[in-house]
Amino acid sequence: MLKVRYVKVTGEVTGWCGDETQFNHLKAREGEATVNLDIPIPLLRLRAYLIQNKQLISNPDYIPPVRPEPFEPLNPNMSAAKRLAHIEEYLKGKVIK
Repeated sequence: MLKVRYVKVTGEVTGWCGDETQFNHLKAREGEATVNLDIPIPLLRLRAYLIQNKQLISNPDYIPPVRPEPFEPLNPNMSAAKRLAHIEEYLKGKVIK
């Protein structure tokens, strides 16, 4: 069982609780409502879902976060200027080797 709090106008999910003993702590705020759904706790973030017709649906506007590539260790023999350029390029998304 899952209690979901959402914005009435947009259906945007603003909170949920999967522990039935804690349901009374998830209260609707102004302009919001709650609904109890017979589903497990979703795996994605709140922003990934909308409430439509008292059902949890995927949010078509949701863009999942992108994990950055792990930072490549710097060569200790590299000059300070080249290290700085390497870090700047990495931060721009272009890794030089």
